[in-house]
Amino acid sequence: RSTGKDAGMEEEEPRSATAKHMKTEKGKKPKKVTDTRSQRKERMQKYVQFKPGERFGKRAWEVTRLIDNGGFGVVYEAWNNEKSLVAALKAEPTTTTGESQLKQEILVLRSVNPHGKTEHFPQIFFATKHRNYAYIIMSLLGDNLRNLRACEVKNGKERPKELIKKDHYLLSIGTWSRVGMQLLYAIKSLHDCGFVHRDIKPANFVIGKGQQMTTIFMLDFGLSRAYAFKGRRDDIWSLFYILIEAHCGLPWQFEVDRKELERVKCTIPDAELGKNLPKSLRECFSSLRHLDIYSRPDYTSIYEALNKARTLTRTKCDDLYDWEKYNEDYKRPRSYVPNQFHGWSHNPLAHFQSLVVPSLIPSDAVSSFLLPFGLQSSLNNCSEQVIPTPPRKTKSWTPPPEGNTVEAPSKTDCETRTD
Repeated sequence: RSTGKDAGMEEEEPRSATAKHMKTEKGKKPKKVTDTRSQRKERMQKYVQFKPGERFGKRAWEVTRLIDNGGFGVVYEAWNNEKSLVAALKAEPTTTTGESQLKQEILVLRSVNPHGKTEHFPQIFFATKHRNYAYIIMSLLGDNLRNLRACEVKNGKERPKELIKKDHYLLSIGTWSRVGMQLLYAIKSLHDCGFVHRDIKPANFVIGKGQQMTTIFMLDFGLSRAYAFKGRRDDIWSLFYILIEAHCGLPWQFEVDRKELERVKCTIPDAELGKNLPKSLRECFSSLRHLDIYSRPDYTSIYEALNKARTLTRTKCDDLYDWEKYNEDYKRPRSYVPNQFHGWSHNPLAHFQSLVVPSLIPSDAVSSFLLPFGLQSSLNNCSEQVIPTPPRKTKSWTPPPEGNTVEAPSKTDCETRTD
C-alpha cells in the first residue's frame, strides 16, 4: 500500500510481536489462535479501508472504487494504466498472530491456473502479505449465480409462471443443464490438481465480462483442501444441490426451524430429493452413495446426463441463458464470438474421461510467488499431503472393487499413479 513513495509491496513486513512469542516445545504443534468477530471487524476498519487513488502492486495498480465489503474482507476495483486493464483487488486483514486467510486461495489458484489460461478460473496478477493485511489482484468478473437466478426483469419480458415458486426464482432446464456442465468441468479441473473445494454454492460461481459473459468461473478457495482429507464426492453432491435448487427448489428451502432442517437433510431419501430431476440425473445418486474418499466420481456419466437434459429441450450450447433473456444488463457484446471460451462444448468427453495425476509440487515461479505467505516449508511436502494413502492395519491392502480403485502410493511412485 502506498500513498507517496513506493512502499515495496512485494516484500513482507515483520510478523507481529504476538506471533514472535508463540514458541512451543519441540515436537508439539502451536496452539491455533483465532480472532474474535469484534477483533476482525476492528482490524478490517483499521487496515483494509483503502481510498480511491491509493496504489498497490509495485504502484502499478490504482484503487478506483469499492465493489463489496463483507465480513472477512473487502473487494475493490483496480486500474492498471500501463496495461489498460481493470481488475479486482481483494484485501483481508491478517490475524493478530500475523496469519493470512488468503494464503490457501493463493495456493489453489496458482496450482490450478499457473499461467492464467485455465478455463473457469480467474487469473492472479499480483499478491502479497504484510504484517497487518494481505491482498491479491485478480481478474474482475461479473455477477454470481445466486443473483443471476433472481435478476430483475428489465427488457419487458415476463418470467414464465413455472419458473416462480413462492418468492424463489427457478431456471429453465436449458439454462441449468448448461450451467451444470460448466460447473462440473470446473470441479473436475480442480480435482485433477488434487483439491476439493468444500464450499460449492451459487454465490461462489460468477460469469465473466465481455467475451467471457457466458463462461462461469469458480471463486473462493479459502476452504479448499487436498482431497486426502475430504473426498471428491462432497463437491459433486453440492453440485446436485445447486441443480435441484435451480430446477425446483430444495426440499428444505423454506424450513425455518434449525432442528427440523437438520432432520430433513439427514433423513431425506434420494428418491425424494431428486424426484423432479430428469431420470438420467437421478440415476447418478446411487453411484455417489457408494463412493469413499479415495474413489473417483464418474464425471462422464454426470456430464452425459446433463447433456441429455439439454438436448431434450432442443437447447443449443450458445443459446441465451435465462438472465440474458430477462435483463438487458447481461446482454452479450456485439463482438461476442460463439464457442470461443467453452472447452466443455468442444470436446468435453476427453476432459471428463481423462485420468490426471494430482501433483501440488509447484514450479519455482509459483513457489517464489507464495513466499510472502510463508508457504514454502509446507509446499515441499505437498505431494505426500495430496495423494491419499489408504489406511491399513496389516502390511497388505486390497483396493475397493468396481473400477474406482487407487493403489496405495509410496513416496517414490506418487508421480506415476493413474488416479
